[in-house]
Amino acid sequence: MNTDDKTKILDAVDAGFESQLSTTRDFVAIPSTRGAEGPCQDMIGDLLRERGYEVDDWHLDLDDLRDLRGYGPIEHDFSKARSVVGTYRPATSAGKSLILQGHCDVVPAGPSRCGRRRHSRRPSRTAACMAAAPAT
Repeated sequence: MNTDDKTKILDAVDAGFESQLSTTRDFVAIPSTRGAEGPCQDMIGDLLRERGYEVDDWHLDLDDLRDLRGYGPIEHDFSKARSVVGTYRPATSAGKSLILQGHCDVVPAGPSRCGRRRHSRRPSRTAACMAAAPAT
């Protein structure tokens, strides 16, 4: 990476830092235990749309996944599970593609099977990175 590009990236991060931090705070404040991730998925979809991404939002159908390599049985209610995907299509195609993937559900509050207390909503690196994506 050349020095000019590095400087532009660092300047953009600095310029948007407070806004990115505010967005991250808002995101991690939304309760999103497994099966109740809808409000977080809504926010991610809105953030992607604001940045000019084409958004696809759908409910997962376990029957569509069962025959795929790596599929494992789901032991909890998956009926409300959703995926939100943002696609950016530049005017000209050049360079490489980048895929960012994450999830926004957390384990329920309360004791775990191992006897340690689970955290009900602890900000994760994934949540911070997804919410802090700079506007285009």
